[in-house]
Amino acid sequence: MASLVTAFLICLAYGLSSMLLTFTNKYIFQMFQFKRVIIILFLQQVIILGLMGLLRMFPKATFLKKMQIHQLPEISVKRLKKLFPLSFLTMLNIMCGITAITMVNVPMFLCLRRTVCFFVLVNDFGRTGRLPQLSLCACIGLIVMGTLVAGYNDLTYDPLGYCFVIVNNILSTVQMQ
Repeated sequence: MASLVTAFLICLAYGLSSMLLTFTNKYIFQMFQFKRVIIILFLQQVIILGLMGLLRMFPKATFLKKMQIHQLPEISVKRLKKLFPLSFLTMLNIMCGITAITMVNVPMFLCLRRTVCFFVLVNDFGRTGRLPQLSLCACIGLIVMGTLVAGYNDLTYDPLGYCFVIVNNILSTVQMQ
């Protein structure tokens, strides 16, 4: 039961931080007319690296043990070369997401991002040649239809913004595989 509560709290923290980041980015770009996406991306990466550095300073912290993180691996050139493609893909994904949020409104952005499960389904079919169970396809269809219905009233068409959201979905799908 404790692991279920921990998993729920982790999911809740992820969802809240994701939402906060989306609204903060939109606020910065809209209210301050800030146009430099790359600077926001750079600052976010610096903060992440700083937090990771803090975690390295406290390897015996109780919360790390609860999350089953016993030791953070050492940083080496070999490890950096191995992780570069995924890191580059992640940064490109974040950049597309931040750019998309500057071009479309938040409700439409969130609605279009919820269709990522459809992209995963299509990617899995393309890789394996098999469709998953009908019930799973029906659930994903229901999710996509729900997002379209939810976003219908906020339909503000910006083709470039929609393209960035779609590329963001595709990059997210590739990262999951």
